[in-house]
Amino acid sequence: MQWTNEQQAAIDTRGCDLLVAAAAGSGKTAVLVERIVKMITNTSNPIDVDALLVVTFTNAAAAEMRERLGEAISRKLEEEPRNTHLQKQLTLLNRASISTIHSFCLDVIRNHFHLLDLDPSFRIADEAEMLLLKNDLIEALFEEFYEREDEGFHALVESYGGKKEDSNLQDMILRIYDFIQSNPWPKEWLKEQVDIFNPERNEDFDATLWADMIKGQIRTEAQGLLEIADYALSLCYEPNGPEKYIEAIEDDIRILKKIIALSEGSIGDLYSYIQQITFSTLGRCGKNTDPNLKEEVNNLRKIVKEGVQKGFQEKIFFKSPEAMMEDVHKVFPILKALERVIHEFSDRFQSAKKEMGVIDFNDIEHYCLKILLDEKSTPQNIVPSLTALDLREKYKEILIDEYQDSNLVQETILGVISKKDTAYPNRFMVGDVKQSIYRFRLAKPDLFIEKYNSFSDQGEGKAQRIDLFQNFRSRENILHGVNFIFRQLMTPTLGEIEYDEKAALNPGANYPEAEHLNMGGPIEIHMIESESANDGSEEARGEEKQVGEELEELTNIELEAKIVTQRIQQLLSDEESFFVYDKKLGDYRRVEYRDIVILLRTTSQWSNIFMEELSKGGIPAYADVSSGYFDAVEVKTILSLLQIIDNPRQDIPLITVLRSPIVALNADELVEIRTAFSQGDFYESLLKYIDSSLEETQLTRKTRDFLEKLKRWRSEAAHISIDELLWMLYTETNYYNYLGAMPGGAQRQANLRILRDRAASYESTSFKGLFNFIRFIERMQRKQGDMGAAKIVGENENIVRIMSIHKSKGLEFPVVFVSGLGKQFNLQDLHQSVLLHQDLGLGPDYIDYERRIVYETAPKLAVKSKIMVETLSEEMRILYVALTRAKEKLILTGTIKNIEAQARKWARQVSAKKEALSPYILTKAKTYLEWIGLSLVRHRDAETIRNWAGCLKAPEEVFYEDPSLWRIYSWTKEDITLRDENKAKEKERILEELLNWDTSIAYSPHREEIFNRLSWKYPYESSTALSVMVSVSELKKQHEKDMLEEQSTSLFKETGLSRPHFIEESKGLNATEKGILMHFVMKHLNLDEAKDYTDIEHQLLKMELKGLLSEEERKAIFIKDLLHFSRSQLAGRMRAALKVRKEVSFVLSLNAREIYKEIQCDEEVFVRGIIDCYFEEEDGIVLVDYKTDAIFDKENPEREIDQLMKKYEVQINLYARAIEELTGKRVKEKSLYLFSIGKAVFY
Repeated sequence: MQWTNEQQAAIDTRGCDLLVAAAAGSGKTAVLVERIVKMITNTSNPIDVDALLVVTFTNAAAAEMRERLGEAISRKLEEEPRNTHLQKQLTLLNRASISTIHSFCLDVIRNHFHLLDLDPSFRIADEAEMLLLKNDLIEALFEEFYEREDEGFHALVESYGGKKEDSNLQDMILRIYDFIQSNPWPKEWLKEQVDIFNPERNEDFDATLWADMIKGQIRTEAQGLLEIADYALSLCYEPNGPEKYIEAIEDDIRILKKIIALSEGSIGDLYSYIQQITFSTLGRCGKNTDPNLKEEVNNLRKIVKEGVQKGFQEKIFFKSPEAMMEDVHKVFPILKALERVIHEFSDRFQSAKKEMGVIDFNDIEHYCLKILLDEKSTPQNIVPSLTALDLREKYKEILIDEYQDSNLVQETILGVISKKDTAYPNRFMVGDVKQSIYRFRLAKPDLFIEKYNSFSDQGEGKAQRIDLFQNFRSRENILHGVNFIFRQLMTPTLGEIEYDEKAALNPGANYPEAEHLNMGGPIEIHMIESESANDGSEEARGEEKQVGEELEELTNIELEAKIVTQRIQQLLSDEESFFVYDKKLGDYRRVEYRDIVILLRTTSQWSNIFMEELSKGGIPAYADVSSGYFDAVEVKTILSLLQIIDNPRQDIPLITVLRSPIVALNADELVEIRTAFSQGDFYESLLKYIDSSLEETQLTRKTRDFLEKLKRWRSEAAHISIDELLWMLYTETNYYNYLGAMPGGAQRQANLRILRDRAASYESTSFKGLFNFIRFIERMQRKQGDMGAAKIVGENENIVRIMSIHKSKGLEFPVVFVSGLGKQFNLQDLHQSVLLHQDLGLGPDYIDYERRIVYETAPKLAVKSKIMVETLSEEMRILYVALTRAKEKLILTGTIKNIEAQARKWARQVSAKKEALSPYILTKAKTYLEWIGLSLVRHRDAETIRNWAGCLKAPEEVFYEDPSLWRIYSWTKEDITLRDENKAKEKERILEELLNWDTSIAYSPHREEIFNRLSWKYPYESSTALSVMVSVSELKKQHEKDMLEEQSTSLFKETGLSRPHFIEESKGLNATEKGILMHFVMKHLNLDEAKDYTDIEHQLLKMELKGLLSEEERKAIFIKDLLHFSRSQLAGRMRAALKVRKEVSFVLSLNAREIYKEIQCDEEVFVRGIIDCYFEEEDGIVLVDYKTDAIFDKENPEREIDQLMKKYEVQINLYARAIEELTGKRVKEKSLYLFSIGKAVFY
């Protein structure tokens, strides 16, 4: 493989801590594998593969890494087959340390459990089990605190407990507990952060981190407002501009510059200045002033004023710095009580887990850290333990994949076993901070950023950085487009990294040229206007009356899904015929459904609507979602059934089950039951309705049957596991099979299997019983949200995939739709009562519960500002991940309200001189589409947007001439709805034309030929219904139908239709089962040891002991019949035979005419069967077939014997033919042994 210079440097550089900043599609995994291969195949200093620690982000990535290494070593071995070192590496690969951080930590714990107070037989707790345990412990803990009448706890509950119950406070405590686990010293961190609020510290507000954050926030916003004011001033100097506004605007600029200058100094001075700011009045403009310019400057000036007055004076400096500090001190006792509760909860949680012999995922990291750190270690002074030093010596290099997603605990663990503080550091860290999208899992991208900024990129020193910026995935235009957007969006302020030349994506993929093929093309952006300026007006409604009420029913998601569906149809249509490059074929081919993915920021609500619209458009699709499971009707139904098995006096679950196919009552029947007995719960009504019914009706029969089953299920539930109960319900109600016959049956059945698996997993925990399982499911819905539906499609199926952007990370697709770009960012976390930040600590509200006053403290303002920036930075990186998944075609879609008003906001950036957009402007944006619009408006292909805006200035040439190609489309509700109506009308027209087709007219000169072709019939059509493989028994039945003689009767006198075994009332075996049993015994019976009754009885007991027979089956055997056979002449011949074969299976090939007399073709048919017994004598073979058919006339049995021999003649002849073909020897005798009369008869 040809490596770039940067890739080669990443492979070869040694003896330092190396950070590889690998952009999307830059081949980082290939580089990582090659580096390992080079180290283990180094001729001068080879390293064993198990002397390397490779840490991946997921188990799948670890498996892929191991597989790639195996392939690479195998290729080397093909070149050097006698290389013993390589052979050894292939052996060592299976035990090499290539795993996730959790797997590595688990290995450390298992190998050193004696250093912990931990049971060596511990197990990893189920997440759901821990959820239940936490809730039980927190409830019990609260009860105890209430009983103690603790004043601090009382104040805590009053402040943060909520209006009616304390569940909000419980959730907060669990959230803080989970949050602090990402710190190596959770208790110490919490104590330190709470103590910052202690009034005894006598700390000046100006010296706090909060003051710095507030000043930084004001500075950033003031700089953004200053850019707006400068732009407003430039508009005033335009021809016919509002010159009279210049004085006021210049005054605004002086104010903002003063704020920026003061933000570098004392917060007290900044507060004093901002409080006394007043804005001068705008002058009166003359008649010649351009009204558009005047309006725009007015709007811009309003933004500046509101930014200062509402943003600074009211929102931040509503109190003096001194008063802010007083609030900090006032909240200290409450936070101290919060810390006490969290510590006590933590201790109890750890004790409970220890008692149960379990550990959770947080424990894995913390126990490992405890083993690796010396007891003297502190957050400020980390001292490795002897175990850590041993591991430091063992691992020659530590390679960390997806380093941008590490947290502080993981960083400490890997740091303490590395040689980072020695002369030869040995960490190889690869990742891309632009793809760090797991902050919600407490990842800390700051770790990567700090190294990125401090490590040398000059190829020298103990800490080096290499940038891999060449992209081998996407077409050139996609990369140009991504670079154009993110050069403007991503800055150290917002995005947390500079998107400069080193961060930009450089084309590296080779897509061959191909003339006359539709491929690649511009990046498309489809903007769907969900609400225009005159939306809802009578004029707008009157223009297109045929649209009707359907227009109002279309949601924004439906509108977008319709556009995506239409575009996919176009890509696959014969008219457009979009082509993609297939590496396996080495050529271009037409795009298929499997090449297309639809990426969404969130799949909740969105995916179902997209699936529905795609289905309507005839497009097969699958949504890989993590929600929607509990909304599935089949899951709701079974959960309702479980609820009423636990407690039937629950109306909603009971009615859900009664209305479902399990009972199948309709609404009228439910009303009849309820109106007859309206008092009490519905279960009571059911009981009374049945008791009072004078006659048996279909309704009473259905309800009585159901209640009897319910009673039995309730009894069974007390004795069997939940998963067994569920399977019993699935089968006894036949609901599982019913679902299989419905549309999407496979998915529905898979959902129920997932529920059963979830129940089996639950049963393996320390919690038991139906009540606890129902409680667990309810809490899982409430606390953790939803689960994804069962996955039933394979990776190679030809379907369009719908997935979240997070799930797409690491994947690539030829055609990518990034949809839902008009969805607002989720900033709900900013509204919690206590905010948390790893560096800034706690940000609580101040709550005076006696006066019922709530407002944000200075710490909360600071933390909120920081989290806001970090959240938007993460959203920016999520957008980057989405746009870089595309290989050949990128299509963006989103809805937008009042497109012209939005375009006017975007157009304000047209004349901006700086490449990077103002972070202030970007933080005010609410959607991805706004970010893209703000960036795109300066591009030459965005003339459409500038026209919508009535743009007042021309773009800067450097941005206007960017090489990326874009195509912008706009859609309205009317466009989409009218298109759908036109399609429907066209279908109606075609249907009408077909219904009224005049068959007497010859529409084609080839009418006769067409008629002949369409009316052609296959000459051997009768043979198509016949099976290629038939059994001897089936042929025997066919022969019986042709016989006119009366059918023989079974020896065991079975009459009537057989019932399914599981509902059979009789405990005995039926005739068929006894016949099968007799054949089975004859197969295992040793004739040499069957001389008398006792011998045979002894053999049957042996069969029972070996598990071949049950006691019931043994007792069903008539030993006398076996004894008759044993003493028969036939048995004697078998004992004396040269060879005896029993239960011989065969498949015989016959001409179809031999079996089916009516068939006229010469096809082959295969006949399969099992021969009971044949034995070989010197002059040929004797065939024996055992029969248990009854013969009633024991004195003159000849007529019945003759009937039996005719009945089985076809079967016996086929057996004889099969034996002759198998052995090549003649069958001299064919016999039936009739147990009914203890006699053999011969053909």
